[in-house]
Order: sequence, then C-alpha cells, then structure tokens
Amino acid sequence: MWWTSAVLLVPAIYFMASRGHYTIMDDVDLFVHEMGHLVFAPFGMPLRMAGGTLLQLIVPLALAIYAFSYSYRLASQLFTFWFGHSLINVSVYVADAQAQSLPLVSLAGGGNTLHDWNWMLGGLGLLEYDAAIGIVFWLCGGAAFAWAISIPTRLI
Repeated sequence: MWWTSAVLLVPAIYFMASRGHYTIMDDVDLFVHEMGHLVFAPFGMPLRMAGGTLLQLIVPLALAIYAFSYSYRLASQLFTFWFGHSLINVSVYVADAQAQSLPLVSLAGGGNTLHDWNWMLGGLGLLEYDAAIGIVFWLCGGAAFAWAISIPTRLI
C-alpha cells in the first residue's frame, strides 16, 4: 500500500502551502474544537478556553496511536494526517490572536465570543508572539504530515 503515501503527499503539500484556506477538513476540526470547549467547561475558564484546541489535537492523535498499536497502517496514516491538518488549522488560529480577524463561532449563539488564543496568550503575556507560536504549530503539522507519509508498509 505504498500508494497511500503518494496520495497523501499531494494534500500535505497543499495544506502546508495554502495555510489558512478553508476546506471541508476545517469543518471537521471546527466541530471537534467546539466540542472541546463543552467537554472542558466544567474544569474552569483556562481549560475551557484551551479545551477546543486540546480536543481538536487529542482526538486525531489518540485515534492514530490506537490504529498504530493495532498495526492498521492505512488508519494510522489517515489519523496522523488528520492530526497534522489540525495542527495547521490551530496555527492559523494562534497567529490570528492579535488581529482577531477570523470569524468566530459561538455555541451560545451570542455575538460576544472570546478568541481562545487571544485570551490564553494575553493571559500569559505572550500575545505579541502569536505569529511565531503559529509557525511552531505549522512546523509541527508539517512533521506530522511527514510521519503520516513515511509510516512503514509493514507495522510491527
């Protein structure tokens, strides 16, 4: 099944090069992200704010680890690829912390939504580094794509 690596290479290059262009995968990430706010809400404001990003990254990573542990190569590749895409998606959100130009979703339906990363980075005194932190997430996404593509044909 070497062909799956070749097939994944094309969207990996696209997602790395077109960072910020919205695709259907971003809809999946958004859904999981918003559910993360609900899941982590009982644990206080800091975890509620971080919960969207946390769940958005935990879900595909946990699925990738599970698939890898059972030697499901294709599933390992796809979930690792999804994890990489989620990192790219987060990189765009982090880099927007100061500008706050991205449209935000509110599950409460109100117009007053907080920008997760503006709140978190502002609270940590790191708001001015939003672009640099976003690049770190983008690079990690590229590393996840590289891992997804290079998962060996035969798993242990």
